[in-house]
Amino acid sequence: MFRNYLLIAFRNLVKRKGYALLNIFGLSIGISAALVIFLYVRFELSYDRFHEHADDIFLVYKERVTPTGVQASYDTWAPFLNRLEAYFPEISAGSRYFESPAWVTIDDRRFREQVAYADSSFLDLFTFPMAAGHGNLDRNSVFISEALAEKYFGRQFPGGETIRIGADQELTVAGVFKPIPGNSSMNFDLLLRMENLPGYENLRDTWNQSFLSTYIRLKDRSEADGMSAKFPDFIDRNFSENAADRLNLKLLALPGMYNELNQNSRYAYLLLWVAVCILLIASINFMNLATARSVERAREVGMRKVLGARRNHLATQFLGESLVLTFLALVIGFFGAEVLLPYVNNWFDIRLGHGAENYVTHLALVSAIGVVLALFSGSYPAFFLSGFKPLEALNGRFAHHLSGRNLRAGLVVLQFGISILLIIGSLTVWRQLRFMVNADMAFQPGNTVVLPVALNDFENQEEANIRLETFREEISRLPGVNGITSSTHIPSNWDSWFTFARPADWESDPLRLRQCYTDADYFRTFGIRLKEGRAFEPESARDSMESVIINEAAMEAFGWTSIKDKVLMKGSRRFNVIGLAADYNFQSLQNEVEPVLHFYRSPGNSIHSFISLNIREKDADAVLSGIARQWEILDPSRPFDYFFLDESVHRLYQSESRLLAMITSFSFLAILIACLGLFGLAAFSAARRTKEIGVRKVLGASVSGIVGLLSRDFLKLVILALAVAMPVAWIVMNGWLGNFAYRINNGWITFLVTAAGAGLLTMVIAFLTIGLQAMKAALANPVESLKDE
Repeated sequence: MFRNYLLIAFRNLVKRKGYALLNIFGLSIGISAALVIFLYVRFELSYDRFHEHADDIFLVYKERVTPTGVQASYDTWAPFLNRLEAYFPEISAGSRYFESPAWVTIDDRRFREQVAYADSSFLDLFTFPMAAGHGNLDRNSVFISEALAEKYFGRQFPGGETIRIGADQELTVAGVFKPIPGNSSMNFDLLLRMENLPGYENLRDTWNQSFLSTYIRLKDRSEADGMSAKFPDFIDRNFSENAADRLNLKLLALPGMYNELNQNSRYAYLLLWVAVCILLIASINFMNLATARSVERAREVGMRKVLGARRNHLATQFLGESLVLTFLALVIGFFGAEVLLPYVNNWFDIRLGHGAENYVTHLALVSAIGVVLALFSGSYPAFFLSGFKPLEALNGRFAHHLSGRNLRAGLVVLQFGISILLIIGSLTVWRQLRFMVNADMAFQPGNTVVLPVALNDFENQEEANIRLETFREEISRLPGVNGITSSTHIPSNWDSWFTFARPADWESDPLRLRQCYTDADYFRTFGIRLKEGRAFEPESARDSMESVIINEAAMEAFGWTSIKDKVLMKGSRRFNVIGLAADYNFQSLQNEVEPVLHFYRSPGNSIHSFISLNIREKDADAVLSGIARQWEILDPSRPFDYFFLDESVHRLYQSESRLLAMITSFSFLAILIACLGLFGLAAFSAARRTKEIGVRKVLGASVSGIVGLLSRDFLKLVILALAVAMPVAWIVMNGWLGNFAYRINNGWITFLVTAAGAGLLTMVIAFLTIGLQAMKAALANPVESLKDE
């Protein structure tokens, strides 16, 4: 019987091709878009879940209780893991981890690659399968990725080949690991033992510097709470007296760690709601068009009931039609998503794959979507149409009473309300992104070229330091160079490097503060204003040993109102505070400015990572050519590497840029789907009022008057949708903006302008959609509609 219903349903759809195509097209577009979004959300929320024991792995981090509040820190000390493993029997394995770029030399070729340093137990803890070689990592060996094996040696397993890391580490390739999944928080090209980390011998036993990530695997993840409860006793036994009053240790589960630290999950959930909205709009189209055709199907229902069909039989038939429509839309939507994925990956700079696992995921998602859509979209029309009384249905007396006019109106309002909400969201995200990119960050990123330099990349570091100073002097004389500075950090590229310091008159514990080393020209080159005191003096031995410049956030943390006669203690060393720098945003505007201590990097001091040049825009090409020539003299074996500071600033907002691109694209897709339904409803409305239009034309009605008559009711619904969407958009977008330390002013006036723009755009698109059908009806010959009267 069910097979018979499906055959009848299929014949009915073939008979009404226009209706079927409109529904299938709208549903398939919605399904393709939703499927892509679901895959993206799944990708974002599945970081690090591919590890075999992911649920049992935790990151151990610390919180410091300070006079200014609790400071969370995800780096730990080199000897910390050994103490943990000795104290906690719950730990089955552990590894320290540190990631950093380094120069890799193969024969005479040099490459800049991402290097990871870890303990020998790393590959037992995490699941990074080997493609070739053995899994034992020792101090004389290195593991490389398949891509680098091909890049360096042109073959799959270059076992026994030698690679030089940095200046002087000659290591043998012992293994090649398979490609790391895109949803891994660890992304490295080479894997070395922790003991190969430059300077490790001086850090191995020190508790003065914390820079490593510490991961542990528990024998049973249920023991995590019990282990956390023992942390205070562990601190008492392994740290100084009363340390537990100012230090907390915490566990962060590996699944979800990436999104916890990067806050990407909020974007994923926002896009998930966009996908649900798109599917809802597509489903509403189906329901609206099905109930709109109730008059057309009435005699069929009446005849079938007269011939003995029961309501449940008719409902099953109409659900069968819904199932056939949904199935066809699912097939098209599935292949549409597969075709779109490469373009989506390219447009939005993401990595959604085509592997077997993804195909299984696609099919499972498609099946789930199909069931939900078929039941949701088809249930109301099925029971609505099957409920007609035979006599009224055959006589047509029910038409105006049961046409579902109010329901359709409500669903149209819901459709366009969702569409307007998405457009307002897109406009708000665009305004916030533009604000962040163009905001005054209290430094000048424009026309600044940055050269990454590090002494660890040179064989003879003492000689290299002299050569770097010579290099710096030579390029500073190039025509077009306005300023030059050397520093360990630059705004927008601020690695975690902390120190502990306190005012000299404090009795309490020191604060954990960010630090950087700069030369005398740092503040001038970057355009950072000094609000009090002075900058470092060139070649000043006293500044090098005894001086520090703080920012306003640091002064506030210390509770000062001025830096006059202030002294900081860094361990046992005293530093005179000689300058107060204005707070500048060295990180994304999502974060508040943190306290920073600037120490002096005098000429000849080997502590520096970047050379930055402020140049005249018109001389940019000539300056870069001049730098490249000097670079050849500095290090002919290493390719010239540079970037522009404003590009680095823009990269801080990649997540927001991607979110904007995705929401904007899917918002207009939602409007397109809604307009497909509106087009069908307008056609239905025009068909029902054919005779009325004919009479009005005979009585002298103009084409514009008839177009206005047919469009008016629909445009009223769009205006009502705007009124419904505005308060919802206000709440949602202000909640999203609350995630940013610095954000746009989204007051009522600004919001009303944004909403008005979204409403006007929607009105124009809706009017064009309705106008096509209205114009067609208005231009029809009235004789054709009235000849039977």
